[in-house]
Amino acid sequence: MLISDVFQFAREGRVWKGVFPLSQMERLADALARHTGEVLVTLVGGVDDRGQAQLVLSLSADLRLPCPRCLQELAWPLAVQTCLRPVPAGHPVEQEELLDDDHDVIEIDGALDVQALAEDEILLALPLMACHEHCAPPQMRETAEPASPFAVLAGLRKKS
Repeated sequence: MLISDVFQFAREGRVWKGVFPLSQMERLADALARHTGEVLVTLVGGVDDRGQAQLVLSLSADLRLPCPRCLQELAWPLAVQTCLRPVPAGHPVEQEELLDDDHDVIEIDGALDVQALAEDEILLALPLMACHEHCAPPQMRETAEPASPFAVLAGLRKKS
C-alpha cells in the first residue's frame, strides 16, 4: 500500500486499515520462527497542536519467535502504537524535536510504503532475546577431568 501524499493524508485526517501477511516481510523473516500469520495495521492521519502533520501507526500480530534456549517457538503478542511526524526529505529538523519522546520524525521522499513502515516498526519492537519463562540457560557439561587442549598431542607423542 502506497500513500502518494502523506501530508494531504494527514491534513484530511484520513484513516487506512489493512492486513499484511508476515510471509511478505522479507527483512523480518530471520527474526521469526514461523512466517505464517498477519499484521493488522491502522494508520490515522492528523494534525498536532502546532499545525504539523502527524501519523499514528497501530500494529498488532501474534508473532512466533525462536527461543534461543530450547529452540522451540515462543508466542509473542505484538501491540505497537507510535506517533510519527513526517517531514519532507532534506527539511531541517530542530534538535529538540528529534529528542521529543512523544513522536518520531520520519523523512518522506515521495510516496510512503505502509508495509515497509510497518515492518520497520515491528523490527524496532522485537525484544533482543525472547525466552520462555521456564527455560533454563544452557549448562556446561561437567567431566571428571578437565580436558586439556594438549591431551591429544600427549597421546600422539606416546605412540611415536
